[in-house]
Amino acid sequence: MAESEIEKKRQARVNHFLSKNSNLFTENKILKFGFICLCLIVTYQQISIPRMVESQRTIIMPSPHIKYEVGRFSANDAYIFDTALTILSFYENVNAGNVDAFFSALLLYAAPEYAGELKDKLNKRKKIISKLKSISYFTEFVGQNDISMKGSEIYVIYNYYRRIGGKVEHAVRKKLTITHAMQNGRFMITNIHDKEA
Repeated sequence: MAESEIEKKRQARVNHFLSKNSNLFTENKILKFGFICLCLIVTYQQISIPRMVESQRTIIMPSPHIKYEVGRFSANDAYIFDTALTILSFYENVNAGNVDAFFSALLLYAAPEYAGELKDKLNKRKKIISKLKSISYFTEFVGQNDISMKGSEIYVIYNYYRRIGGKVEHAVRKKLTITHAMQNGRFMITNIHDKEA
């Protein structure tokens, strides 16, 4: 009888140990499941948050008829075309009195990797324009059909005039090509050149 009591106590201890061990394995399974769920949630956030940031847009309405949409790496045509016309103005509508201010403003649009090259190009033009104080240049943008975009290149066709003293020479039809990139919601020039159209 003593042996059966000892056996019962031993069996009770083994059952108690097995019950605790079983509970421990169950707890481990629950912890593993929770850890996997947590990893999946973090992975989803890591994938979805950058997408949300990239698709986020700021809408600017300078007038009731125009709406600019600017994102981190893109913008709508209205914003791009108006910015291109501003760049055209800074690039071509110059004289000895405003060339420093206009070319400095134009350099603010330059991408960092292109800024040095553009500065050299503008400095060459500035030396010529500054010497000829009686000559000024101005442009006439005719209409919306004269501006287009293909990929990252914007093409602006315009009439280019030179005024010497009080006399305006005949217009020359020119084409300005602006290669651009949108970086963190900022319009940046990566190349610019003009030629006769």
